[in-house]
Amino acid sequence: MAKLLGEKTFNDFDNAQFQKVPFMIHMPGLKGGINHTYGGEIDVMPTLLNLLGVKNTGTVQFGSDLLAPNRNQTVAFRNGDFVTPTYTKVGSRYYMTQTGKEIEKLTAAQKRLSIRQLIV
Repeated sequence: MAKLLGEKTFNDFDNAQFQKVPFMIHMPGLKGGINHTYGGEIDVMPTLLNLLGVKNTGTVQFGSDLLAPNRNQTVAFRNGDFVTPTYTKVGSRYYMTQTGKEIEKLTAAQKRLSIRQLIV
């Protein structure tokens, strides 16, 4: 991938960032624009159900409505890695999502925050 992009390096963080795929919705009454919300495939059904006005309180859903205000923007991968607007975890390494800089040693507060983001 690095060769295709003209980059000298391509690491696990870069690979995690390539998991981003745009999700586009077109429907009458929906204001257009770009929303940079972090989400995953698991969030598609709750988002569509909400847009269609379908109340779905009787089932268990692990995703959340991508258009809901103040939603948790944690995207968990099947292998235990995750991406949030702040942190990206790949294997046993943590990175700052915006810069790609590896966090060499997590503070106690960062450890609690990263775990809390997964379970909220």
